[in-house]
Amino acid sequence: MSLTKVPAPARFIAVGFFCSALQLVILFALVNLGVSRLIAHLLSYTSSDLSIDKEIANLLGFAISTQVNFTLSYHFTWFERKAPVSSFASVAKKLFSFNLMALTSLMVNQMAFAFSVHLHAHYLLAGVIGILTAFVVNFGVSKWIIFRPETVAVPTPID
Repeated sequence: MSLTKVPAPARFIAVGFFCSALQLVILFALVNLGVSRLIAHLLSYTSSDLSIDKEIANLLGFAISTQVNFTLSYHFTWFERKAPVSSFASVAKKLFSFNLMALTSLMVNQMAFAFSVHLHAHYLLAGVIGILTAFVVNFGVSKWIIFRPETVAVPTPID
């Protein structure tokens, strides 16, 4: 099946699902392997509150999955919106914009995650709640701002 036959929203959902699963796998691994404690120790952050470890793990999972998400979004989800030849500056601008959107999304995700954990939700359920909360905003910003169709400037003839 050609990618052009798969609607962009379906590709967005597929990439989002994959990157969400990646974020949750990283969150699970960091919490259960104690890596977040090591990172907190290296950053000289000390706390007896275990939820801080989970929050750090959630942040790391989010950061890693965001970069994977940009790559998949650029080459898979919104591929038909790319100019035939994209300059480094064009891709860098999209990457910057995507990461700016991700920071906003991270705040939304992290607030939902922390609130859910505060209400005693399981940390993986809290991760899902954070992901779903940020999903809607990401689609709109990606579709209408970051990955809007690129136009190629065509010089107009001089009369």
